[in-house]
Amino acid sequence: MAWLEPIKLPDLYNDNGEFNYKKPNFEVEPPINDEVLTVLAEFFLMPAFIDNNTRTILDIEREHLFNLIFNKVSIHFKDVKIDETEIKMMNLKAETEQLLMDKIEDKLINPIISNLYGTSSRPRLKNIRGESYIVRRESLHPYENDSFNDAWRLISNIVQAPIIPITPFNWYLSDNLKSNAALRFFTYSCKQTILIVDEESKFVTGLDLVIY
Repeated sequence: MAWLEPIKLPDLYNDNGEFNYKKPNFEVEPPINDEVLTVLAEFFLMPAFIDNNTRTILDIEREHLFNLIFNKVSIHFKDVKIDETEIKMMNLKAETEQLLMDKIEDKLINPIISNLYGTSSRPRLKNIRGESYIVRRESLHPYENDSFNDAWRLISNIVQAPIIPITPFNWYLSDNLKSNAALRFFTYSCKQTILIVDEESKFVTGLDLVIY
């Protein structure tokens, strides 16, 4: 497929085994938002909604981001453990599951998050390492979403890693994937977007977002 470029993941590292990208020095102040279930929360809650065994671990070293995670994300989990640098969350509360179900049924989930995780009943494959491909940005049309764009600035500041790995739900490698809103958004918002594909089934088992 012309819109994909095969890549070997070690190419992302230098000779010392370190990522070839340097983290930019910036801080993002969280906006004031009184919603119970924000777009930011949807991003971190949907994997746990799909798979109740999912454990969400986030960095909390910066106070303003800790307050944001604690007040907007962790309140939706039954099991929350906090140490000096991380907050670990697992098992969604029943009322949160119902809120998410209602938003899915009413088609109120942010379209990028909906495209990532969907509502299909097909089992999600685990993020096993398969063949890796960089998405060629010029081959896709941009997708703009103001509400997710605000959340993404916070997400990329919260996740203290140069690559954010995501396991998309029910993504199948074909040219139809080029119209996927999530893939289009990330391709233009990230330094690189990498698809990890199980060559036998052609299912996309991983999405690596290189943010710096």
